[in-house]
Amino acid sequence: MNIIKANNSGRGILVDMKEQGKGHELALFIMIFLGSLFYALSTSFSSTALRIGYSVFLYGSLVLMLKVYLSHHNRQLLNQDNRYYYYFVLLVVFVGWNMLKDFNNPNFSAVTLVNNPRALACLIPILGFAVGYNTTDLSKIEMAINVMIVAFCMYAGYVYVGKELAPKVFTPFILPFAVFNLTRGRYKFLSLLLFAIAAWHSIFIDYRTLLLRIILFAGFFISLNLVRTNGVLKTIAIILALVGVYIFLTDLSGFLQLFVSKTHLNEGITSDTRTFLYTELYEDLTTQQQVFGKGFLGTYFSQVFLGFQSIAGYAEMDSYNRFSIEVGVLQLILKGGYIFLVIYLAPLLYTTYKGLSVTDKSFKLEFNICIYLLTELVIFLFENTPAFHIHFFLMFFFAGYVYNQIRLRNKEKQSLQKPRVKRHFDTES
Repeated sequence: MNIIKANNSGRGILVDMKEQGKGHELALFIMIFLGSLFYALSTSFSSTALRIGYSVFLYGSLVLMLKVYLSHHNRQLLNQDNRYYYYFVLLVVFVGWNMLKDFNNPNFSAVTLVNNPRALACLIPILGFAVGYNTTDLSKIEMAINVMIVAFCMYAGYVYVGKELAPKVFTPFILPFAVFNLTRGRYKFLSLLLFAIAAWHSIFIDYRTLLLRIILFAGFFISLNLVRTNGVLKTIAIILALVGVYIFLTDLSGFLQLFVSKTHLNEGITSDTRTFLYTELYEDLTTQQQVFGKGFLGTYFSQVFLGFQSIAGYAEMDSYNRFSIEVGVLQLILKGGYIFLVIYLAPLLYTTYKGLSVTDKSFKLEFNICIYLLTELVIFLFENTPAFHIHFFLMFFFAGYVYNQIRLRNKEKQSLQKPRVKRHFDTES
């Protein structure tokens, strides 16, 4: 067994010298970020050139991801791991079956199906799992995230004096930066400073989910690291957090009112823009559609948006027959039912569960990455609408990386536990 520590051995990264491959992680990071940025800017400026640029990066990143997935190295990994192999087989079968519903959709549009970031393209970030699985060193991604954090701080300053141009393009790097910085950074106060800037930015542009994301991550990070060696306490901490999230969801308006009364912030932050979405979607879907969904081009009828837009005097057919919904789990159910919900979240859930179960101190970075993944999984109840976006690429990339580290760790343990066969020429001690 030829498993060694990588060059940055102090970080506890395991590498099998026989299983090294090229993940092209930095090139994909850049391409998907630029694709996300171009799409956001094309929406703000109604620019055809920017929309074309987005399409170029979308299809370019897809080709490069498929190159990684179809590489000889990754095919070897597929043969060695049944879960890894069968998951992508199941994903391909689901995509083909779901597209059949789209072809039967009276409003079928091939351009929308393949080019809209929330249609078929929302599956592209899942291939980030294979990219992470083929990555053995995170130093390039860490460096890129550091650069993006500087860009976020500059953007937050610009929004303060200018106007919002590319919302949610720079914010996905906040928690990954905190993971790296709090795990092994020399200046951990930078994470606290970043959280303060992000919280201010969240309130200033009325992006409340960012503030919720920071609070959840901080709570999970502190509590789970305190009890990481005790499986029972760790489970209790997660359950208590999920119960708190459930109570929060069932009385969202009350919690927002309490938050404003304690912080004396603008009362506009208290509006509940999520609870009614659950009600509307389930009222629109039949029982069969809840299980199987409506397809990648599926829409749902919104009585609330019809009312708002009728009052404003610009209600149109496609404005209240909504193509996407702001809550991640609801979007997955709309497009592919509970089946899509399970398929999409399965790699994130499984990796997070396995990663948080490891108590070895050398696994600290991977453990903290799983805290980041756990936070994002909870946010799927409030936001995180699946799309072709750097945010979702990072989730699946880190999940794939941690999954591979768990596999290598188990492989190393099995190698050490194998009994040594005594050969006839061995001398007795």
